[in-house]
Amino acid sequence: MRLETTRFRGWDAWTLSDGPLTLQVVPAVGGRLMGIQVAGTELCFVNPDLEGESASEDPETWRRLCGSWSFPLWGGGKTWIAPQSAWPGGNPHRDLDSGPYLVVERWCRSGSAGLELLSPVCRQTGLQLRRRLCLEAGTGSWTVTQTLHNPSAAAVTCGLWDVLMLRRPGEVRLDLEPGLAQAGPREITGMGGLADLGRAGLLAVADGQVRVQVREPREFKLGVAGATGAIEARLELPEGRFRYWRTVPAPAAAAYAHGHPAEVFNAPALPYFEVESHSPLATLPAGGSLRMQVREGAQAF
Repeated sequence: MRLETTRFRGWDAWTLSDGPLTLQVVPAVGGRLMGIQVAGTELCFVNPDLEGESASEDPETWRRLCGSWSFPLWGGGKTWIAPQSAWPGGNPHRDLDSGPYLVVERWCRSGSAGLELLSPVCRQTGLQLRRRLCLEAGTGSWTVTQTLHNPSAAAVTCGLWDVLMLRRPGEVRLDLEPGLAQAGPREITGMGGLADLGRAGLLAVADGQVRVQVREPREFKLGVAGATGAIEARLELPEGRFRYWRTVPAPAAAAYAHGHPAEVFNAPALPYFEVESHSPLATLPAGGSLRMQVREGAQAF
């Protein structure tokens, strides 16, 4: 079990490692879990055009970082605030997504190693985010505990939204709650029709799972209602075959900012897809907090 300061793709980083598993945390860019490596193979997508970069208040620099998008696609795993419909200008909250996070705690013991990171107070919402990552010895797994705090004087209704970029090609499997009549894939307007995905052999429901093929540069996104919160991605990379998994509490009776607790996005050009998990929607009073824990793991198979 190791925790050390390093450089990763041009950024100052904290490296956590145990056996074949290595995690790379980059505080300077949204407190991201930027890298997940199994026996030296990187599973995350890291945007090669932005390696070593950081956010800037200079408009020209910001436009360069955004490229053809309206916000920078850094890569790795991050926390967004849902719903997307409330994003200012249609973009994730800049201070939370791209701002520098402060390392407020770190530890390395025989049973675990980890970091806790604190965001700036978001200038757009008044919210502040903590991301606590804990790598557990001998398990091939870790947790990311995300806590959203409302230090402002006004109540805010929102949900936590954990998004991880992984390398293609592969398949995503999302478990469904057994016996739930409304469980299954849901179309997201403007992001590809479910019927088209089915005809193309990219989407199926079988054995209590929604199975999504993410093998080619074709843009689509779908939500999964009645998901249990268990998601598995099977990656078929040039370096070998790998399994990534996560579990997140997803109460079936809860309301979610997007109407469902899990989503899958496939990018149209860059070689990545996303697994996305939502907390239940909540109203945070002044001084209130919202918490979500994502348990994750990765291994070769």
